[in-house]
Amino acid sequence: MKILAMFSSPRGTHSNSTFLLETILKEAEKNGHTVNRLDLVPLDIKPCTGCRVCWSNEEKACIIDDDYHIVAEAIQDADYIFMATPLYYWWVSATLKLVLDRSYPPPFEKFAGKTMHMVITGEEPPENQCFVGIKDGFTAMCKYLGTEFKYFYTVADPFEKPAQNNEKAIEEAKAIGAAL
Repeated sequence: MKILAMFSSPRGTHSNSTFLLETILKEAEKNGHTVNRLDLVPLDIKPCTGCRVCWSNEEKACIIDDDYHIVAEAIQDADYIFMATPLYYWWVSATLKLVLDRSYPPPFEKFAGKTMHMVITGEEPPENQCFVGIKDGFTAMCKYLGTEFKYFYTVADPFEKPAQNNEKAIEEAKAIGAAL
């Protein structure tokens, strides 16, 4: 299976979400899956302008000249998509939000049959409304796109107890990767 791993934390390799996704990916690679790691933060991705040219041109492509084409090609090539993000103001990081907005236009077939998996970390417990809102939003989005939203993974108190020191979170992440 071809896995696309998109990292979107401004804290980079020191982030909790990056650490947990890397833990998952290492287990997946042990099972023979190939992983394309894509750090979204350094990419030049501009916001969607809502021009809808992508809905009408033959290529079904965005006319904005930036690095989004790198992401679009990686999505097209993947069987399984992981997204890692910290919780920022009740939603995903700004970088991931830009990518999601730019991924909306057709052809939706680029998502059909794929599985999306969110790795998200924040200070609140997983049952907190901010996490519930993201889970509900992604579930609805994936249903619309014909994509399965299989998991939703959170770790509470990443600053009080970083993911790197959270044995339960590490074991859960390893189990997710081993199950792929």
